[in-house]
This record gives sequence, structure tokens and C-alpha cells, in this order.
Amino acid sequence: MRKRFSLVAVVAFVVAASSSPGLVAAQQAPVFEDFSQDKVGGSPSRWQTPVGFWSIGTVDGTKPLLFEDGRQFAPGSANMLADQAKAVYGDRWAEFIDDLSETGYYPIAVFNGVENFTHGRITMRFMIIGGDVDQDIAIMFNYQNNGDYVAIRSDTQENNMLLYQWTQGQPTSLKRQANVPTSFAQWHDQQLVVNGAQISGYLDGQKYMDYELSQPVSGKVGVWSKTDTVALVDAFLVEPN
Repeated sequence: MRKRFSLVAVVAFVVAASSSPGLVAAQQAPVFEDFSQDKVGGSPSRWQTPVGFWSIGTVDGTKPLLFEDGRQFAPGSANMLADQAKAVYGDRWAEFIDDLSETGYYPIAVFNGVENFTHGRITMRFMIIGGDVDQDIAIMFNYQNNGDYVAIRSDTQENNMLLYQWTQGQPTSLKRQANVPTSFAQWHDQQLVVNGAQISGYLDGQKYMDYELSQPVSGKVGVWSKTDTVALVDAFLVEPN
């Protein structure tokens, strides 16, 4: 049985760290976002949302969540391309349209709680609940003021993990890992571990990816989505090391 990573345990660590001067001296204090201070229907108070339809939503009417409503995206030719790809490529149609410019719409939300992340861990608890063309969500990192960034993506259609890099608005697929079980309409914990230029990607406590970037990570962090994905984020934790 796969060991499932739990944000509950991480929150317990955050509380312990805040009461342990020795531990805080060894690493910077973790920064935890659970959207509890935000109002449902409003905008996320600790985030910049330059692209996409981000707001504070809820599932049960009580717990605030970060909500990306990709239903508001007007894909135009993207739906036609998706239909054509389904007819030609069958179950692998989503991989075919991944990097097409016609489906190149990428909502991002930048977290203001961390100015510059270089080493450590980022953990995000997410659930994807909709999307006809795409069902993708990612931890975004190495975000620069000019819009360049890197994202490690989970996909509930393809059940894979993909590492993307954006340079001057152009995406490049750095590595794709197949057979990453990512169920639709269920909560998952995605984790990114960074040590200089070396990164590792986890889903639900299991490592699926290792990769070395061309240069060390240094930039802002956040959440990434794609085209018409409808997704919820329950918690976002940054543990600088």
C-alpha cells in the first residue's frame, strides 16, 4: 500500500516549529495557507491572480478554498482540436494537445506569503472537479518578474506528472512521468522538493520524478492551471530550508 502524505502531519510540524527555537534557527519558519481568513465569493487575500478566474469557493458551504473556474474560459478552437484528437488518438488524445499553442492558456496564482523560494518543500492539497479540454493543476515555482516560471503538473485525464518550463511565454516540456494515479474529484497531496537545481516531485506521498534544472531555483511560488480546468486548492504549505 502506498504511503499517503498528509497535510495534517505537516500542520502539526508547523505548530511544533513555532514553539521550538532550535528548530526555527535551523530553517526558516514554514508558511501555511488554508484560506481560512478569506471570504467565500471574494478574492484570495494573499495571492496575485494575473491570469485566470480565481476566487474563494467552498464545497460544503463552510471551509474556504482557492477555486479556479475554468468554465469561464472560452476555448474556441481548443474544443474542436480536442474532439479531433480524441477521434485520431483515442485515449492518448490529451497528450497530443498538451503543447499546442491553440490550447496555451495558463491561469496562475502567485503566493505573496513567500518572497523568494530557493530550497525546501512545497506541498499543495488539490482536487480537480471539471474540465473538458484539460484537467491539470500544478505547483508553480521559480516565478520571475518577467513572467518566466517552472511548474510541476498533475493531470487526472492522463494520470501523469509533467515538468514544464516557461521562457518568454513559451512552454517547454522538460520531463513526463507516466502512470501517476490521480483520481478525478478526489483530494490529492502534491509535493515539490527543491535542493538548488535538483527537484523531486511527489503525489500522495510517493516520489515519481527527479530532475536537474539548468540553474538553481530562485523566485516566487504559486499555483498553475490550464485552459478549462475546474479545480480546488484546500491548503498550500511552503517549508524553506
